Amino acid sequence: MTNTQSEIALAGVHAALADPTSDFLAVGAALRRLQDVDAATYKDLLKAGKVGSRQAYYWVGIDRAFEGLGVSEERLRAIGWTKLKELSGHISKVNAKELLQLAEKHTAKDLERVLGGEESMEGARAVNLRFEPGDYALVRAALIQFGAIPAGRGLEGKEEALVAIVKEVLAKA
Repeated sequence: MTNTQSEIALAGVHAALADPTSDFLAVGAALRRLQDVDAATYKDLLKAGKVGSRQAYYWVGIDRAFEGLGVSEERLRAIGWTKLKELSGHISKVNAKELLQLAEKHTAKDLERVLGGEESMEGARAVNLRFEPGDYALVRAALIQFGAIPAGRGLEGKEEALVAIVKEVLAKA
């Protein structure tokens, strides 16, 4: 790595971030070049908050995973970075066609399930709820009582537990 290579790569990242027409592909490629030539400057850039570290990690991973596969940028943009990040750990020249078709067919969450060997949940609906801290403690306790399992900072099986609660309440109505 030369100082000039690092400066050019860093300038590329700044240009991609400043350009309103840039997208995750351009920024990911620029971040990857910087990471490859000067990992310390790349880390400093992330610490400075110019781009989120998790997002940068995904975008660089996408750039690495899809390099040389011959997939058009237009198609990658249409699929979107959320789905591409799911594919990036699985995709190769051998399975690219099949996996890209899966990504085009499924939602990001469903794609994650399918790639993990689970069945598709086509037509599944998402519900996003926000609770006051005290209310969340009550909801969490009820979900655990109905089968949810604490895992990390969340719960596994919360959907099934919530449905069990609803069924019990409706059965009493």
